Formats: sequence, C-alpha cells, structure tokens
Amino acid sequence: TPMSSPDGAAAAASSALPAGASRPGLAVRLATFAERFRTPPATRLSVVILLTLFLLTKSAPPTKSHLALVPGHTVPRVWNLVTSSWVESTFAGVTVAVGLLVILGRVVEPGMGGREMGRFLVFVSFFVGVAGFLVSLVRYYAGRNENALYDSYNGFQGIVAALLVVVRRDNPDAPVNVKGLRWMRREQLNAVHLVATFAVGILTGRVLSNFGFSLFGLYWSWVYLRHVQPTQGEGDHGGVGDDSPRLDLVLFFPPIVQPFLTPALNSAHAAMCSRRARRIADQYGHGSLHPGLGSQSISKAPRAGVTTDDLEEAQRRRERGAKALAERLGLKREKSLTKKKS
Repeated sequence: TPMSSPDGAAAAASSALPAGASRPGLAVRLATFAERFRTPPATRLSVVILLTLFLLTKSAPPTKSHLALVPGHTVPRVWNLVTSSWVESTFAGVTVAVGLLVILGRVVEPGMGGREMGRFLVFVSFFVGVAGFLVSLVRYYAGRNENALYDSYNGFQGIVAALLVVVRRDNPDAPVNVKGLRWMRREQLNAVHLVATFAVGILTGRVLSNFGFSLFGLYWSWVYLRHVQPTQGEGDHGGVGDDSPRLDLVLFFPPIVQPFLTPALNSAHAAMCSRRARRIADQYGHGSLHPGLGSQSISKAPRAGVTTDDLEEAQRRRERGAKALAERLGLKREKSLTKKKS
C-alpha cells in the first residue's frame, strides 16, 4: 500500500508540515542530534577523569593498587581516599558509570554550577574513602582478618548515590524522565539504587565496594547539602546549608521504618556533626536539624552573631546590649563631670 512504501511515508510526512514550510536540513538535524549528547563542562571533565583512570588501570594493572582504596597502603597513599571512587575496573562497570554520570550531570550541574559541583564531588569522594577506610579498620580489629586491610575497594557507586540525592532534593515528586521508568518518582531513585548495589554486592562478594560506597555517598552528600553548601539569600546575603524539611535524612527511608530510625539517626548525626554544626552556626548562622541552630542572613564576610531563629530572644539580646551601652555611656559622662568639678 502507499502508506507502507517509502514514497508514501515521505508524502505523509510532507503533508504533516505546515503550508510553505520546508523540512529541516541535514545540518539542523545533526545539531539537534548532537544537542542530545551535549554535557556541561564539569560533567565532561568528570567523564574524562573516569575514562582516564579506567584506561590507566587497564594498561598498567599495578597502578590500581595505588588508586583504589587499600587500607593497609592508605598511609602514605592518602590520595586513594579520593581516587577510589573514580576507579572502575571492568568495561561494563565504566560503561554504566559514564552513562549515569552524563544523565545525572546534565540534570544536576545546570542548577548547582560547575565549580560547586566539582567541590561537591571532591567532598563526597573523600569522605566515602574515609568511611570505607574506617569500616575496614573495624573489620580488621574485630576479626583480626588481614584481608580487610589489603583488599582493594573501588567503584563509582558513591558518586552516583550522591548525584541522586541532589536530583531528589531539587524536585522529589517529579517523574523519572526515562522511557519505561516514568511511573517512578525521583524520591524513589536512591532506594532503588541502594537495593541494586546491595544485590550486586551480595552476588559479587564485594558488599563494601558496592552497597557500602553507595550508602556512604548518600550520607555524605546529604551532609554537604545540609551543612556545608553555600546558599544565596537576598541581595549580598547568604548562608550555609539547606535546612528545608524536604532534606530531612529520615525521608530517604520508607515511611514504615521512619519512626524507628528517627532517634537513631538524630543520635548518630549529633555525634558526628553537631560540633561542626555549632561552629558553623556561630560563624555563619546556618540551618540545622537541631533546635537553636537556625538560619540567619549574613554578609559575605563571616561574622559572629545571633545563631537562633527565635526572634524574641534576638530582640532581648539587642535590648540588653543597648542597655549595657547606655550604662557605660552614663558612667563615662558621670566621670567627666566629676573631673570638671574637681
């Protein structure tokens, strides 16, 4: 039939165009096709680093022991705390990592900015390595198993988990814009990723490199977004950290377990981050999960000031300061009058 032939298809396509319009040329179609694969600069650099380390470990296998996390060799090779998150040792692994990096980078980088995204990835990479190092030490001292110190741990799973946290924070209720996954919301991606890496870890016997790195990447990316990332306020004012309820850590878990996890997460977070949170609050006035450490607009230069959202308490402090100043001025006036009389 005419509709099934090439000529019929071309005629149908031509009839679908508005009157007087011509089909786009080859250059336009190529540009449109290339636009689908265009990536922001920080994402491109991350892809280059990932591929370079993969080719390096494949062409010179001994370099893997220098780049992957080997706890027994971390001192003096401290750089492997960062590089371990960027080493993929299999072709399948690096292919999946590059694909996810391009997809997630195109979503995350426009909103975060290239420089800020770079800081974010370095922060997460370092603390994923630190967490893996500490877990290996605990395993060694608990069972005196030297394999815990000299096994190599590496993988991009922590970075993927961290980028998924940013995607979730920006628009948790949005559907996943991938064919076949549009029934899923962004807030579900971290849970799916954790389940997938746990299954892969069980099957391959590398739970720490897969599930462990994913879990550490999720937590430390949350710490960065909650307590470290600079935020912009009105005009020249800003702060540090995002204290919005949508970023509560307990919301990353299924609702059925949230009431049980909340006390444990609060205690763990207070043990690991409360001292730093208070120091940042004293310096910058940043948001926190803990009462009394609310957000405060500040100038670009750090300064000490009120670190609470309680407006009444802030007003009382200002009144006490004004009263003390008035008393000092009154004493100075009395002293000057006494000297004149004498």
